[in-house]
Amino acid sequence: MKKIVYSLLFVSLLIAYSCKKDEETKDNSAPVITLKGSIDMIIYLDSTFTDSGFTAIDEVDGDISSSVMVSGTVDTSKIGTYIISYNVSDVAGNKAQEKIRTVKVKRFLNPQKVQNGFAIMYTFAGEENSGNWGAELIHRYADEAPNGAIISAHLNVLDDPMYTPIAYSFAYDRSYMMGIPSFYVGDIKTNVFSSMTNLLAVPAEIGIDYSYSIEGDSMLIDTKCKFFYNCQGDFYLSVLILEDSIDGSSNAPFDYQQAGTTISYPNDDYTHDFVLHASSVADSAYGELFIQNPTINTEIEKSYSIMLNPKWKNAYPVCIVWKYVAGTKPEYNYVNALKRKN
Repeated sequence: MKKIVYSLLFVSLLIAYSCKKDEETKDNSAPVITLKGSIDMIIYLDSTFTDSGFTAIDEVDGDISSSVMVSGTVDTSKIGTYIISYNVSDVAGNKAQEKIRTVKVKRFLNPQKVQNGFAIMYTFAGEENSGNWGAELIHRYADEAPNGAIISAHLNVLDDPMYTPIAYSFAYDRSYMMGIPSFYVGDIKTNVFSSMTNLLAVPAEIGIDYSYSIEGDSMLIDTKCKFFYNCQGDFYLSVLILEDSIDGSSNAPFDYQQAGTTISYPNDDYTHDFVLHASSVADSAYGELFIQNPTINTEIEKSYSIMLNPKWKNAYPVCIVWKYVAGTKPEYNYVNALKRKN
């Protein structure tokens, strides 16, 4: 009887020992993925994206880098932010913590020593036909300076379709004289087409370049400014959101309808262009002070994120540099601008 008991005890101990060994050798640890290079990459438009690589090491299985699943693509022909994810599991089924690499495709910013042009068309909302669809001259300006900032802004009344508080920033410093429309080319009030040609011939003391993308409900804008001379004064940078091709015909939503006979440029059936919607700094059209008394070859990069309204179907940014000069009118003088549609 004792032999039987001893035998059973031995078998039990043997089984317990075997279970303990199995528990000790069971693979419960997850592999670890390590990304090589930067996890936040910046590459330029139309370049070639090359993944910096990765490793995956498991305590039991060793190097399992070849089993890593990489998902996500980078389209270097389109500006934007792309996500690459890395995942792997070991033989026992333990999953590694996913790793993410962010790749931002942007334009190579290279400000040029060229004056791009700037024009504002003020309209007074108390008058009939105050939309820019009747402004042949401002469209001619846009043709003359395709990279310049051309802006159409109303001066009052909340219920006007073109109304924006940003317009008041311009109006405070520039008397519109009740003109319908009232044009400013650079800082000169004029209705002469040659004013834009003359402005474009002015040597640029500062060059601007920028890149932008729309991600979610925001527009992301990267800017770069370069000074080509030693300059005196306070310089302000603004990024404005404009919209083109807004339908103002009788078929448009009520808020955008314009009465009258179309005399558009060309016959575009009451289409509104160059409509000012938003700014990089609250409701300040002149933006932020970004440098004082810059020296030659100074370069400054700034990035902005501006909320978009879903109603804006054809929105794009323009960048404008102003110089503040105390005691003069206007207090903010135009320096240079740039319009680009990515």
